[in-house]
Amino acid sequence: MMAQIIQFPARPAQENTTAFLNMVELFKVCEDLKSCNFYLEAVEKLHNDEKITEKEMYTLRRIGRTKRIDLAHPKRTKQDVTGAGEYLYTPEMGQQKPDCQIEASLSYYGSYYHLKTALDLKGRGITLNEVKPDGVKWYTVTKRAYELLKNQYTISYKSLLD
Repeated sequence: MMAQIIQFPARPAQENTTAFLNMVELFKVCEDLKSCNFYLEAVEKLHNDEKITEKEMYTLRRIGRTKRIDLAHPKRTKQDVTGAGEYLYTPEMGQQKPDCQIEASLSYYGSYYHLKTALDLKGRGITLNEVKPDGVKWYTVTKRAYELLKNQYTISYKSLLD
């Protein structure tokens, strides 16, 4: 009796483990520092349990640390000022203050607006409070006057998250 040797095709080597591919996807959708740090700890655990290779661990560390830096320092975006009106921006969301003629903020009780500008504003409901040595003027205006000013000038308004 003769033995016959059967040649099976060799399996192609898997380039990356499934755990590695999953961790890459998790870092892509990560949106806060706490979860990013958790994923970095998971990378260490996966390597200790020999679920990923050393090369994959170093790659995931690099991806995770880069993501953590990006989350800690969000890219600031600047809004284009195209014409008269109110331009809201939120610094906590990484938005920069638009280049406007007037900066506005609402008073504590919400009945007046405080404006900071180099312009000379006059009219009903507009009160000049202070002129700084550099020429910047501080005004208090009523809501009605603010609505009229929005039609004439570009106004930046800081909208903070509560």
